[in-house]
Amino acid sequence: MACFAEHGVAETSLETVAVAGGVHRVTLHRLFPGGRAELMVEVLNRRASELAVEVAKRVRRAPTATAGAASAATYVVMQARRDPILAEIMAAPEAQEAVVTSVGAPLRTLMGEMWALIEERARETGEWTRHDVAPAALADHWGRVLLSLADNPTGAATQAQVRRYLETFVLPAVIRPEP
Repeated sequence: MACFAEHGVAETSLETVAVAGGVHRVTLHRLFPGGRAELMVEVLNRRASELAVEVAKRVRRAPTATAGAASAATYVVMQARRDPILAEIMAAPEAQEAVVTSVGAPLRTLMGEMWALIEERARETGEWTRHDVAPAALADHWGRVLLSLADNPTGAATQAQVRRYLETFVLPAVIRPEP
């Protein structure tokens, strides 16, 4: 992250990171065979892992799964926007593409864990969740929505607007009170 902070995402290459880390660039290429995009996704993975603890707390302490999902997702989006390195990485087309490939598997796994927690909370609170869509597909959708909201604040710039957007357009399609 230090190289991205110092040089910016656009100017940071694997060569730059190798020099800063005191390793040969071939070694870095072995660690990140997907190149710079894989390195950017690793930064996203690490940051997402750091956020996961707070996300779980927000889902668990909310009165409903819907409220927990809205709180957790809003938190993730706002944290991503506040971190200039993450914001720049998420705006990079190569990182966005890498997130949805095998390179982004750890990040998708975290999204899956987040969605599983929301589903567990929904069972506890008597809410309905989509069962006609594979959990992995729901987690992928969840990740894409969060990435999109973090990268493009148009129409949902403030914390309140992000939450309202999620509660109005996103969450009703995947979770709601039991009929």
